[in-house]
Amino acid sequence: MAEHLSRRELMTPVGFIEGVHEAYLLRHPGKTRWGCKVPYFALHIAELAAIFPRGKFIHLVRDGRDTFLSMQDRRKQGATHFPRTVTRAAWMWRKLVSAASRGGDLIGSHYREVRYEDLVKNVQTTLQGICDFLDEPFTEEMVSHCYGELSRHQPLRMSDMFKYVKKEVDASNTERWKRQMPPQEVFQYQAISGQELAEFGYPLAASGASIGLRVRARTAICRILYRVWDNTSGIFK
Repeated sequence: MAEHLSRRELMTPVGFIEGVHEAYLLRHPGKTRWGCKVPYFALHIAELAAIFPRGKFIHLVRDGRDTFLSMQDRRKQGATHFPRTVTRAAWMWRKLVSAASRGGDLIGSHYREVRYEDLVKNVQTTLQGICDFLDEPFTEEMVSHCYGELSRHQPLRMSDMFKYVKKEVDASNTERWKRQMPPQEVFQYQAISGQELAEFGYPLAASGASIGLRVRARTAICRILYRVWDNTSGIFK
């Protein structure tokens, strides 16, 4: 890698990033592209597109209520960096998906939105669409989930990542919230991000008269605090 980087005439921050990935690709014949999956990049799509003008951006959006349940599963496994409260998770999801959508509007044809639910229910069709977007040929091997290859070829990997990788796509992971999320948590989540859920095509559950006054009051306070945070110097601005 050092030798490859030393041959670059001009070493800029962007050149360094590209050079590191190019050096990695050279170790794996037939690999011509690199990518990076960091959720918080959704907040900076337009800026990243300006830095990497040839880059393409895929926004994989999932029902935020199911995302919250998945986060809680990870927390039980020791991943403490995920939000602990349902309102916090709803606010984070709303910020990220809204920012990604706005960024996509700015960069136009270099942005594609993919619903997680479409990917797990219609794997081949969705992957074919992604390949068309990337100008890459689709092969049946993409549907066979070669996780052994993934394990060996991922340059930066968490030691526990493969505990969460399944051998087959599990479509039952969609709409988990209808089966596993308590009504008061559904109410809290939708109170924070209901508008965004609806904009992305996710149906909202009825609020329900059974939600207690204490939960309603606490949720209203959280909603006010998050709005204030949005308009000041919150950590995601």
